[in-house]
Amino acid sequence: MKNKGLTIALVIIVGAVWYNVFMRVKSNIDADDTLPVQKQLTNGKQWLSKRESFPLRVNYRDPFTGSLAAMTNEPTPATMPMIPVEPPMPKPKPEPPQWPVIRYYGLVRKTSSSVPRTLLTIDGVFYQLKQGDAALDNVTIKKTYRDSVVINYRKQNRTFYKIDR
Repeated sequence: MKNKGLTIALVIIVGAVWYNVFMRVKSNIDADDTLPVQKQLTNGKQWLSKRESFPLRVNYRDPFTGSLAAMTNEPTPATMPMIPVEPPMPKPKPEPPQWPVIRYYGLVRKTSSSVPRTLLTIDGVFYQLKQGDAALDNVTIKKTYRDSVVINYRKQNRTFYKIDR
């Protein structure tokens, strides 16, 4: 405890430094709200001034080569020539979906059920489906008849007729 005075002096100095840091942060946060805003309002409308453009002077040393950067005479955006814009190409119409190979063999109905089952082969796979059921890749049975079936596939309807064997 013989350097108690030095410890107190260092605590005061550190406190002053932190106070200064906090005050700078606070002033940076609060400074945006206190800036004066100048608006030119005439009859309730705001008028904007014409955009000004000016060339930048690039007369500083290049940090990589050590030489001065060369001045370029590129056109400013105000003097650049207008490039015609071509209209967008129309989107090609989507091709109709490629239907799978579907064969309709008829209906089967249980004696205890009122809903018939449709006998189909879709891409060589045999299915027994009810009306409204979906099979391989969203092939949905819309309506069944004795001699035909209406099938929906990718928002298109087709009618398939019974194959007589």
